[in-house]
Amino acid sequence: MYRAATIGLILFHGDKTFSIQITPEDSEERRHEIATSHIDRLWEEIEAEQEKRSDEEEETEEKSVLIHNEDSFVRTFVGRETDIKDNLEGYFQAAYDPEEHTGVVLESWTSVAEAADELANQLTDDDLTSEAGLLYRFEKEGEEVTTDEDGEKVLRIYLNEVRFS
Repeated sequence: MYRAATIGLILFHGDKTFSIQITPEDSEERRHEIATSHIDRLWEEIEAEQEKRSDEEEETEEKSVLIHNEDSFVRTFVGRETDIKDNLEGYFQAAYDPEEHTGVVLESWTSVAEAADELANQLTDDDLTSEAGLLYRFEKEGEEVTTDEDGEKVLRIYLNEVRFS
């Protein structure tokens, strides 16, 4: 039944009820008309889903990059357990582009500001970042306590990438 519905032979109405759309007795013209109509509906649904996902991706990209002093920083959220090797290495390699971004910004709630500051210190220590296998090297540009998009008070620590810039 599922396959028949997928290609438009039957139409589900919910809870095991359906109607037959195309029968062997239908003319070729009728079968073509129904199949084409079904395919058009599928394409509309696919295009709507693609547009929705594209909008969500743009929104996510906008939220993951911050502009500070006219420079672009990739944002990462920091918690008490955030670790360079386990949490940040892969993210930085996937999200950070030295051609597009000046560096990264560590963002945390003010209640875990100490953890964010400690992580910033680790990320600016060449020996620790080498030991962790992190490709990039950073220096601290500055920090600020501000309010994020959700109205939460956050600490942002801006780190400039210095190895490839």
